[in-house]
Amino acid sequence: LRQEHLHFLSVIKGDQEPITPGRKDVRTLEIAHSILDQIHGRI
Repeated sequence: LRQEHLHFLSVIKGDQEPITPGRKDVRTLEIAHSILDQIHGRI
């Protein structure tokens, strides 16, 4: 599960590019945090 976690984070990092203030980016981060919370909850 740690490997999946690291892979997920690397995907987020590689997908961000220059961050622009927009609802889409904020929503993406919200979803990412939600997923990470679920992953932490399973550990």
